[in-house]
Amino acid sequence: MAATVKGSTVKPSTAAMEIEEGVDELDRCAVEEVELTVPKTDDPTLPVLTFRMWVLGLGACIILSFINQFFWYRRMPLSITGISAQIAVVPLGHLMARVLPNKKYLEGSRWEFNMNPGPFNVKEHVMITIFANSGAGTVYATHILSAIKLYYKRSLPFLPAFLIMITTQFLGFGWAGLFRKHLVEPGEMWWPSNLVQVSLFSALHEKEKKKKGGMTRIQFFLIVLVTSFAYYILPGYLFTMITSISWVCWLSPKSVLVNQLGSGEQGLGIGAVGIDWATISSYLGSPLASPIFATINVTVGFVVVVYVVTPICYWLNLYNAKTYPIFSSGLFMGNGSSYDVLSIIDNKFHLDRDIYAKTGPIQMSTFFAVTYGLGFATLSATMVHVLLFHGIDLWKQTRGAFKRNKKMDIHTRIMKKNYKEVPMWWFLVILVINIAVIVFISVYYNATVQLPWWGVLLACAIAVVFTPLIGVIDATTNQAPGLNVITEYVIGYIYPERPVANMCFKVYGYISMTQALTFIQDFKLGLYMKIPPRSMYMAQVLGTLVAVIVYTGTAWWLMAEIPHLCDKSLLPPDSEWTCPMDRVFFDASVIWGLVGPRRMFGDLGEYSNINWFFLLGAIAPFLVWLATKAFPAQKWISNIHFPVILGATAMMPPAMVVNFTSWCIVAFIFGHFVFKYKREWWKKYNYVLSGGLDAGTAFMTILVFLALGRKGIGLVWWGNADDSTNCSLASCPTAKGVIMNGCPIRSGLESESDPYADDEISIVPQVELTVPKTDDPTAPTVTFRMWVLGIAACVLLSFVNQFFWYRTNPLTISSVSAQIAVVPIGHLMAKVLPTRRFFQGTRWSFTMNPGPFSTKEHVLITVFANSGSGAVYASHILSAVKLFYKRRLDFFPALLIMITTQVLGFGWAGLYRKHLVEPGEMWWPSNLVQVSLFRALHEKEVKSKWGITRNQFFVIALVTSFSYYILPGYLFSLLTTVSWLCWIRPKSILVNQLGSGSVGLGIGAFGLDWATIASYLGSPLASPFFATANIAVGFFLLMYVITPLSYYLDFFHARTFPIYSGKLFVSNGQEYKVRNIINDEFRLDHKAYAEAGPVHMSTFFAVSYGLGFATLTASVVHVLLFNGKDLWNQSKGVLRGNKKMDIHTKIMKRNYKEVPLWWFLSIFAVNIAVVIFMCFYYKTQIQLPWWGAFLACLIAIFFTPLVGVIKATTNQAPGLNIITEYIIGYAYPERPVANICFKTYGYISMSQSLTFLADLKLGAYMKIPPRTMFMAQVVGTLVAVLVYASTAWWLMAEIPNLCDTSLLPPGSQWTCPTDRVFFDASVIWGLVGPRRMFGDLGEYANINWFFLGGAIAPALVYLATRIFPKKKWISNIHMPVLIGATAIMPPATAVNFTSWLVMAFVFGHFVFKYKREWWQRYNYVLSGGMDAGTGFMSVLLFLALQRSDIMLGWWGNSGEGCPVAKCPTAKGVIVHGCPVF
Repeated sequence: MAATVKGSTVKPSTAAMEIEEGVDELDRCAVEEVELTVPKTDDPTLPVLTFRMWVLGLGACIILSFINQFFWYRRMPLSITGISAQIAVVPLGHLMARVLPNKKYLEGSRWEFNMNPGPFNVKEHVMITIFANSGAGTVYATHILSAIKLYYKRSLPFLPAFLIMITTQFLGFGWAGLFRKHLVEPGEMWWPSNLVQVSLFSALHEKEKKKKGGMTRIQFFLIVLVTSFAYYILPGYLFTMITSISWVCWLSPKSVLVNQLGSGEQGLGIGAVGIDWATISSYLGSPLASPIFATINVTVGFVVVVYVVTPICYWLNLYNAKTYPIFSSGLFMGNGSSYDVLSIIDNKFHLDRDIYAKTGPIQMSTFFAVTYGLGFATLSATMVHVLLFHGIDLWKQTRGAFKRNKKMDIHTRIMKKNYKEVPMWWFLVILVINIAVIVFISVYYNATVQLPWWGVLLACAIAVVFTPLIGVIDATTNQAPGLNVITEYVIGYIYPERPVANMCFKVYGYISMTQALTFIQDFKLGLYMKIPPRSMYMAQVLGTLVAVIVYTGTAWWLMAEIPHLCDKSLLPPDSEWTCPMDRVFFDASVIWGLVGPRRMFGDLGEYSNINWFFLLGAIAPFLVWLATKAFPAQKWISNIHFPVILGATAMMPPAMVVNFTSWCIVAFIFGHFVFKYKREWWKKYNYVLSGGLDAGTAFMTILVFLALGRKGIGLVWWGNADDSTNCSLASCPTAKGVIMNGCPIRSGLESESDPYADDEISIVPQVELTVPKTDDPTAPTVTFRMWVLGIAACVLLSFVNQFFWYRTNPLTISSVSAQIAVVPIGHLMAKVLPTRRFFQGTRWSFTMNPGPFSTKEHVLITVFANSGSGAVYASHILSAVKLFYKRRLDFFPALLIMITTQVLGFGWAGLYRKHLVEPGEMWWPSNLVQVSLFRALHEKEVKSKWGITRNQFFVIALVTSFSYYILPGYLFSLLTTVSWLCWIRPKSILVNQLGSGSVGLGIGAFGLDWATIASYLGSPLASPFFATANIAVGFFLLMYVITPLSYYLDFFHARTFPIYSGKLFVSNGQEYKVRNIINDEFRLDHKAYAEAGPVHMSTFFAVSYGLGFATLTASVVHVLLFNGKDLWNQSKGVLRGNKKMDIHTKIMKRNYKEVPLWWFLSIFAVNIAVVIFMCFYYKTQIQLPWWGAFLACLIAIFFTPLVGVIKATTNQAPGLNIITEYIIGYAYPERPVANICFKTYGYISMSQSLTFLADLKLGAYMKIPPRTMFMAQVVGTLVAVLVYASTAWWLMAEIPNLCDTSLLPPGSQWTCPTDRVFFDASVIWGLVGPRRMFGDLGEYANINWFFLGGAIAPALVYLATRIFPKKKWISNIHMPVLIGATAIMPPATAVNFTSWLVMAFVFGHFVFKYKREWWQRYNYVLSGGMDAGTGFMSVLLFLALQRSDIMLGWWGNSGEGCPVAKCPTAKGVIVHGCPVF
């Protein structure tokens, strides 16, 4: 046997060895979670009461007591749990074990001790944690101090206050002693939350060997701690809104109804969620420690109360519900205004009945009234439930406690064998002394505490009755229904109109029981960890005493130190000292103590019907008990736990809906799915994860306060606005005639004046808000450092991006990364380079340092970087020919293909720059990201009202995204695709198809990863809202209407193939072996093709091609109808020289020379000549005839202005890849290389021209001389092509079996997914040909009808704009974007779209509409920061870990969890890994 602390030099005891020998059925724990978590070993020789235990234990207790009481009064109370100290003391303990002297003191006496008895051990650690727990647990009686001194404004001497606090904390020792036999020793009383600490102790002390999971518990704990520590900077400081994301409010911020439904803090919280561990675990404890049956009971209770009872009561106006907020603990008058409580108190601190009669009765929100009713029901349900389900066991255990023949589990037996028990009289002595002191207080300080001596005894009687009942529930479900309501009710009736008496009675009756359960729980922890019971008892007593002293002293000091503490009417508006928890306690004291239950819930009150809840609570568990007897085989019935269901919302308020929704989700995932399907992982890591999250969050909370919060350094922006700002109307009443300040908010946010009346104002508001209208023509542009940094950035990005191009998860480093990285280098060069002028007096004269690093240099460097970051599409041709078709392609023609496809677009850019760059309507949205970023990096700003400049905001966004990306990028890659629907039924093909975000429809799937969000559709922050809406409609129609209908109706034999795939198949569902149908001439082998059968594809793939057809015709018709007249007028204006220009074009024309058209045409002519040369000289390798090159150019010339208008206004560019493949596939069939070369010349030359035009527009925005921009584009493009081509060629020679998944090792990253899609397209269009796929010889001929549909769609929209000219929104229906929304699927997946749409919708609509100034200042800066941070972390992860194949193997990195989403559902189809129907 190994000792608890494995690797210790102390030998385990014989007793422990005997116990471990052969675990038979008697040794199995009654609860499986305990069996999996708690070791059945003990070493009684380990030292426990050591010098370092005392030092660290008392130190932890004092520090936590002070900090927690210090933060108790703040608006967002900080609660540092014992886990923080549990972690922090480990290195201190080991340090003391190393440095303290190994010397005995007071040797020979009974007080002999050694300061260093050996290695720091787990039992010392447990004892220290017991002390820390005493400091971490709040002293509830401080509420009495706050209520009397701060709210009632009455005197309370220190001595009675201190005695109240100390007796309330210690009284529970008596009940703990009485009931420890029933609630500690039985194995069924397992106290779930203790397992978190047991796992954490194991993780911090046990030495484990790495298993196939890849890491030990301590390593996992450290990863979780560091990750949660780093992440909590977001909800804790930078972006506090994610503590309660009430997105429903954003849909209609001015609607009271929508605010009530959506607010997570003041309303029903529909859809509200908190991405913050503090939000998740603050009131209900760790969701990872909740057994699934308790989670389900809590969820049912919460849903019924919040989403059934509360809405019905409110909208039926029960108890005049509409006169008050839907969710509030405040006290009101009948007209909805707040109640002035102090006005109804007389000089004796009793109710002034006359004034109360004049003022009127106290009213409360219906939700608050219902929660009190549920408190009544919970009380009666608890008694009935325990009596029915546990009564016999309790009786037997009680008898057994006296007869000494009770049944014990393995852990209890070990403790009995190795240690002495705590005598009962120890507990009883404390109990008697406490009761005596309380009676003394009630007599001697009666005027202060108001409680009579008999009230003390009655409170004790209540605690004695309920401790075993509540204890059974807490010990088995981790939920403890509270007694606060019943104690208030009892004393409020017996001894009314005395608020202090009511509070004291509640504290003695309720908190003494709570403290008893805390002590009992600690005893159970001691039993699990084999701590000597007497040592545990001593630590509890001393820890509690020290904690009470510190809590009392801190509270008293703060009340004297902080002016107007808790008084919101006198505190500054932004004060943190608002005391929300004490406010709830004070309101309860008014209801139950001052006014009394008779005037609230009795014959004199309005809420008397609430008493029926007592009966309801008694009946509910009885019905469950009857059901278990009637249906004994249905074991799940016994898990219906009505005390938990009815008491689920006992913490509301102050707990809010968002706390419950977030907790339930996490508890359900880990308590059901992980526990059921990943049992080994759950056993090893579940509780360690919980402890790590607690500790990391707590440490960051302390750091943020010490570094920023205590100095008042805060970020004021909309992301840090609380729920009351985002859902500002949630607390408004809805009854007629009720007036409340700020309800409702007047409508209308914008002025009705025309913002475009001035010619100097940009025609597009986003441009007006973002782009400066200034220029300094003297600023240096073509400098030495521009050349050095620009070419270096181009070379580096070209190499890195091509290097990663072939990997399973291609890493794309955007130019934003270089845009950021060159700034400090540029400033450094400006400082250190010599200012000397070289070649002075000649035309080549230059200086290496013309002055400060300028924005214009920076822009040109970024243009070079853009050339390197944009992929060279023609590299697909190399991959397809050499790696997939396994055919010859020499380097020189390959290089010429890559150069000419990239440079040919200069010709089209020169022809259309007048139409697509100079007009203000052509605004190229994505450029605004870079404009904002340049301004953030160069402009000197004065801090705005949000408190930070754009540069500071950019750095924050960069650091945050950099830190966060370690989660989806390495530690927890599941975040890239959270397909939670699959987790419900992982083995169901239907559920997998519906839920998979990567190979299915992605219903509910989302990605918490910027790379997932922005990888295919670009930055969602750069998309205008009308384009976002069109994409959303197009995506939803395809994914959630057309695809499901086509698949489940079995169009084109859809069910024989995956629901979502870009692969090619045989008719029986197997993948098509393409190379078998190619002859020696690299053409289709007709005989082999006839034998193999036609190529099939998934119906989704077929429909996506159809949408490509429709997008083509829609683009032509849309631009002709909506932009044709403007294009014609602009074309005439270009020839006549009288075109209309916006302000930025005017500045450029005034300050700089244009690029002559012949510069563009020269490049075009040279390129055409080179292409024709290749068509003849390398005909056998590229297969393309000379006329094919001209035809491709004609297609590009025709479509560049059409697609350009769409790209320049919507940030979306419908692709020409399909139409080019279609045309050459018909005109020159069965030649795959000819097809892909034609597609590249026709499609990519147009795409490149749009890239060049976008750069020219960026130059216009940033006032870059056009000729200088042209030079940078040409040089950058040539350098990038050379590096891309060389890198690709080198990798093809260097890496064996590149792209061949059948020959690569199983874990290889070199699988080339994007090249696979390109290759499959070359087979469909080039080798097999469109006639055999979509023509008279093919199965998919009906897909051609999409051409007609695409042409008709924009015509219908155009007609609608004419018929309804006042409906301006109709013109925003953009059919080319709507139909072509999914053109990049595959390789894009559903999760890319769902995640992108959410972000684009939030920032493009809500932020732009309601937070216009913030949007103007920070929107594009945020986008750039996210790009840069993600890019930098991606590179760092690869260089540090991934290139060395250092990976984490656990279920969070094992895919999205949809294993059968790719399976077919047709009968008889056999696919590996899939069930056969």
